[in-house]
Amino acid sequence: MNMATNNSIRVKTGSPVCCLARFTGALVLALSLSCTVFGQLYISSGQSYPPKPAKLANDDAASKEAVTPEEAQRLYNRPKTNPPPKFDPKSKWPRIAGEFEEQNAILISVSELLPQHGGVLKRIAELTENHVPLVILFNDSKQVLEAVKVLRDSKQSLSHISFLHFKLDTVWLRDFGPVLAEKENGVMSIDFFYNGQRPTDDHFPRDWAKLTAAEHNSVPWTIQGGNLLCNGIGLALTTTRIFDDNKVIFKRRPGVNIEQEQQKFVLNEFKQYTNLKHIEVLLPLQNEKTKHVDMFATFVNSKEVLVAKVDPRLDPVNARILDYNAKKLQRIQIDGKPLTVHRIPIPVRRGTSWSPYTNVIVANRLIMMPVMQTDDRATMRDAIEVYRNTFPNHRIATVDITTMAKLQGALHCMSIHVPSYVPLPDDKLVSYQRAVDWAKKQEAKK
Repeated sequence: MNMATNNSIRVKTGSPVCCLARFTGALVLALSLSCTVFGQLYISSGQSYPPKPAKLANDDAASKEAVTPEEAQRLYNRPKTNPPPKFDPKSKWPRIAGEFEEQNAILISVSELLPQHGGVLKRIAELTENHVPLVILFNDSKQVLEAVKVLRDSKQSLSHISFLHFKLDTVWLRDFGPVLAEKENGVMSIDFFYNGQRPTDDHFPRDWAKLTAAEHNSVPWTIQGGNLLCNGIGLALTTTRIFDDNKVIFKRRPGVNIEQEQQKFVLNEFKQYTNLKHIEVLLPLQNEKTKHVDMFATFVNSKEVLVAKVDPRLDPVNARILDYNAKKLQRIQIDGKPLTVHRIPIPVRRGTSWSPYTNVIVANRLIMMPVMQTDDRATMRDAIEVYRNTFPNHRIATVDITTMAKLQGALHCMSIHVPSYVPLPDDKLVSYQRAVDWAKKQEAKK
């Protein structure tokens, strides 16, 4: 699969989903995925979307019916999506960048973050200084006041921080925000179907496209940003949740593996809308709510990836899952050589809470790794050492997210990378100093 950059991606295993069928036995029996489902679209051979209604299996909308993805969009009060763009299969454009590439900014939201998790905001703000601009998205003036209150006792100037007004429902930008792809001349805001009941969050990719004059690519299939990791040259990683969130049902035919055909169809649809060349499907962690790939993997560069490992004596099922995923990734060849897989230790879960050391923010020459106070110190030190070895030119820093443990998310989940090719809406940004001065005036009025 040759790309315009002369990179090639090959998989020794043939079908991108065939290996999943081989992972059988007690482990598979333990992997009963209970993720939110997008909807069942009944599809017969040679007919994309026949007019037979299918019930949405969404927990919040189980009684609704949808004939097509477009009809499902209408049920969620969403504009009709675009048809698949016509991409040149030999071209690298549009290209989804790797997060290890140069970044123009990091976006985070303070919606739901303050005041309970002010320490997380302050730590991120101080660490990113001299590394990358930090843009804080806020809903209203109250959130600006709360953010300034948290940040103003810092001994650092924080001049790299700016505020941007964006109405949002939650802090989890990664999952509903835009995927910002590079075009040959411009930027594309890829907007996956939003499966939920938070319309304000749903509008973010579209509104960002308008604000920055990017092309808006509305996709009728759903995936959360935390379940899509890209290496910058056409390879993406996801988990089997992609099939649970995008269920299609083919009519059974003699001699045809229907499950594989259904999965191939879904992956091909994603490729058509993103210009990705290969999507590798991995197994999610057991007893981890999001089922996202960023909970156990992150790219080092286009040819190297980190995959978590856990102590098999304490969590044998997830240890086997992670070993399986690592071996599966080693079968991928880029430019004729196997993808290099490094392993990084993570603590075993506490109930349903995880310390996902791969759920990092890579901010140019800075790695921010989430940790919790309950983490085993030896495991934490070993993980930091892995980052030092794989990112030798980066500063490795930790961010205590203990207060966020019950929220089932970490640093990567709450952030969006703005690659170097994406312009910021400078005329809409409010500088940190201006926000501080405004906050002082508001307090003086009381």
